[in-house]
Amino acid sequence: MPEARAIDPVSKFRFEVVSPSLKGGFSKVTGIKEEIAVEDKRYGTEPFYTRKMKGEVKGGQLTLERGVVKDFDLFRRWYARARAGTQAYREIVEIQVKDEEDNIVRRLKAIEAWPISYEISDLDAKASDVAVETITLVFDWIKFSLATTGASGGAH
Repeated sequence: MPEARAIDPVSKFRFEVVSPSLKGGFSKVTGIKEEIAVEDKRYGTEPFYTRKMKGEVKGGQLTLERGVVKDFDLFRRWYARARAGTQAYREIVEIQVKDEEDNIVRRLKAIEAWPISYEISDLDAKASDVAVETITLVFDWIKFSLATTGASGGAH
């Protein structure tokens, strides 16, 4: 098998979610997205043209899916803190993208993340499927970093 090169894309099924309040593996992560708003500005007396300017950075929502796990206490307490809003409930949730050799090639840190929803799949005594739980988090921004150098992208 030929050796992987730095420009070869990595598979999307090798990742790990790391957080103080989320234990256990996840089978799916969606919503890894950050946007920079674009604002139109007109300067001086120029009547026909606008200039594109940087606006606010907008975080998003992460949706995490996995089979229901027995060790639920850490997430339950995190969700309770977020619901009450009385204690520190914002955390850094890191998604580590890995290559075929299980080396981390990218770290995506959702900064100031907190849970906004928890859902469990329908339960059915006749089914043999694994029960799935879905956890939705919101975050303020993403810190991108390369695993090999520790250099981070962006101003954050």
